[in-house]
Amino acid sequence: MQRSKLATFVGFAVKSSSVLFGEEAVGRHPAAVKVALVDAEAPEKLKSRVAGHIGESVPRFEVERLSELVHRDNVKAVGITDKALADAVINLLR
Repeated sequence: MQRSKLATFVGFAVKSSSVLFGEEAVGRHPAAVKVALVDAEAPEKLKSRVAGHIGESVPRFEVERLSELVHRDNVKAVGITDKALADAVINLLR
């Protein structure tokens, strides 16, 4: 149930162009990120770089099979920029 709700929220974010795809995009626009999602299978180095980009004030969650959620191949990190969708994701994953 939780995964389907997460897929719905992430899907809304993708459709509304409120997602930054990849660690580089998150690093270019860290102030826009309201919540970051990192693939659980991503290398620790990538996870720490994402954490460094967004700082400690932005929530970061590890999720299984992130590429499937965003319907794109080989995506290891995303940043959601819409505040309402980010709040929904945070409330779901906490």
